Amino acid sequence: MTDKSAEQVAIESGRVECLGVTFDSEDARRQHFMARLREKLNDPEFRKIPGFPVATDEDILRLSDPPYFTACPNPFLEEFVRHHARPFDPAEVYRREPFAVDVSVGKTDPLYKAHAYHTKVPHLAMVPSILHYTRPGDIVLDGFAGSGMTGVAAQWCESAPRSYRQRIEQEWKQEGRPAPEWGARRVVLNDLGPAATFIAANYNLPFDVRAFTRKAQRILDDVERELGWMYETLHTDWKTKARINYTVWSQVFSCPECSGEVVFLDEALDEESKRVRDEFPCPSCGATLSKDNLEPAFETTVDPATEQPWKRVRFRPSLIQYTVGKKQHEKAPDNRDLAVLDRVVKLPSPAEVPRDRFPIEQMYHGSRLAPKGFSHVHHMFLPRAAQALGSLWRKAATEPDTRLRNILLFFVEQAIWGMSVLARYTPTHYSQVNQYLTGVYYVASQIVDVSPWYILAGKLSRLSSAFARPVSVPGTAAVTTGTCAALAMPDISVDYVFTDPPFGANIFYADLNFLVEAWHRVRTDAAPEAIVDQPKKKGLHEYQELMTQCFTEYCRVLKPGRWMTVVFHNSSNAVWNAIQEAMLAGGFVVAEQRAWDKHEQTLELRALLDQNFLAYPGTGPIPEPLWTWMQKSSSIRPTMKDQTPETANAQLRNEVKDRWYVPDPNRATDLEKIRERALLKDFDTYRQAPQKKLRSFRLEAVRTGFRAAWATRDYATILAVADKMPEEVLQEDPQLLMWYDQALARSGAVGGTV
Repeated sequence: MTDKSAEQVAIESGRVECLGVTFDSEDARRQHFMARLREKLNDPEFRKIPGFPVATDEDILRLSDPPYFTACPNPFLEEFVRHHARPFDPAEVYRREPFAVDVSVGKTDPLYKAHAYHTKVPHLAMVPSILHYTRPGDIVLDGFAGSGMTGVAAQWCESAPRSYRQRIEQEWKQEGRPAPEWGARRVVLNDLGPAATFIAANYNLPFDVRAFTRKAQRILDDVERELGWMYETLHTDWKTKARINYTVWSQVFSCPECSGEVVFLDEALDEESKRVRDEFPCPSCGATLSKDNLEPAFETTVDPATEQPWKRVRFRPSLIQYTVGKKQHEKAPDNRDLAVLDRVVKLPSPAEVPRDRFPIEQMYHGSRLAPKGFSHVHHMFLPRAAQALGSLWRKAATEPDTRLRNILLFFVEQAIWGMSVLARYTPTHYSQVNQYLTGVYYVASQIVDVSPWYILAGKLSRLSSAFARPVSVPGTAAVTTGTCAALAMPDISVDYVFTDPPFGANIFYADLNFLVEAWHRVRTDAAPEAIVDQPKKKGLHEYQELMTQCFTEYCRVLKPGRWMTVVFHNSSNAVWNAIQEAMLAGGFVVAEQRAWDKHEQTLELRALLDQNFLAYPGTGPIPEPLWTWMQKSSSIRPTMKDQTPETANAQLRNEVKDRWYVPDPNRATDLEKIRERALLKDFDTYRQAPQKKLRSFRLEAVRTGFRAAWATRDYATILAVADKMPEEVLQEDPQLLMWYDQALARSGAVGGTV
């Protein structure tokens, strides 16, 4: 099988079709839509769309590949959906049972590992769900797409190898499911972060793998010819030249007893165990030291970019790991190595290295950077790493072909974190590639300065292998950058939503993407970011409101009766409650929940049962799932003779009283029970709220709560909650006023008889 890209297909056919228009070539297609995008960017109203990235027109155009990917809200999204979507047909019979997603599947797959991101659901975990809920040609939407694995999964329904198809078909057959319908689904991928949509686009748009491999290797070779001298050292025989894999830099501290200099790694690292000792002697006075009682040493230098004084914590090279032949060796830096580093320091800072200042005051992890002297993007790179990354970026960014340029930058950008001062030295690990802490800006006491070949040569090989077999289906994916709360898509046009939204304060995406986005010069507008982030004055209430806007938008575009799968990563009940509130307010009903990832903390079993299932109270018709179970029970089946689920047989009803069953999302009564339970849960929070007046509440939840309290003659609860509500709300709602007045009267009557 060959790896034909969209460009190759266009060349062979001579013409290319896009959104109903035929072009002479892929270049003609790009020029046409690029001109339209440029015209759209000139419209001031277009830039007022919430979540519009912070960037110039030229930087947005340079990163985009319209109509399939734009580094801003995609103005061609409506055309894409209208061209490909099947209109909603109310007469169409659509019935699907809930389907669980095992998010732990596929985390070792080479395609999944082709590019890291803060959170990712493997595409192999999503494929069965997409097969279950959709058919070929359906529109799948992910408004929090991240690295775009939903798109990979949607296209995998077409490009999956035969062995994978056979395995899925066999599993479904054993489970009694009908065979899946293979074939690509169209997919719309949105994310607020340009860093995310850039990754998503490169995962989901076809490219020439052979051309990429050749060009990427040429870039690595050119950088070695240009900067190889920076990574040369002499072997301990003082005559054999060797190539440095990495240099370990240690933070310098001051002894609290004698103020002597303490190079942390030199003194604290146990050479045998390769672990930092809890206590170690001062090299100057012999006092017993620990990291906790050391004072960091600072140095003031000239900022290479701004030429202003720059005070930061002091680091010193401590160890060099290098290769001679096929053997790896270690040594302490010698005078020649130090001279090379001094020579590098004197070089002008590459223009490609961003000089943007981090929004420290609005960053949750800003306090980790500023005290150590790291306030700007260029501060995150030691001089040698800055030279190497600047050269790599320049060579990739000047590639004239748009698609090839983007996939080259997709390759190079994966070294940004790993070549920064965020990369920790972890001597107990075999490799020192990308040893940074995920989800945080943290500069450790020992950092590793890797060579570009050490970090990227293996990555190139793995990328070429992962994409060797065609993954993307031309014309099936559209990627857009902006808020999920404002999708430029027609109403009721989407067949299925799979989404992995941000959860509370788990991850600060805009902050963490700032480092990479500065290189692309297209940054996230963090204002509509749905997270809990105190520095940005976003609490749980603001988070819930933002998520409600997003789920409302999902509900607007999703066809009636269709499904949405939400992946949840947070063990906080408060955050999960906020998510459920947002979904209910947006127009959704939670049909089923599953806890899969064994590494995540789970809720108590009773809480899960309460949230996921319905319990039969022992009155009324026996639900179908319980009746089916009873028919399979050898002890109960004889009693069921000539009986139906509507039986009045008390013995049969007692057999399943208080038993849990899966609600049927296609039955109105089950849906109403789920909805009522959620509303009563809200009402209970209002009842227990300590404040005298409720700041926010749902009238529907209050009505449901009043009705339930009235049924149980709990008049005190009605009066207590009513007292927390604004008087005008009670006066303007006839139902609430009726229950309140009657509760007031009954409460007084009851009180008189006691």
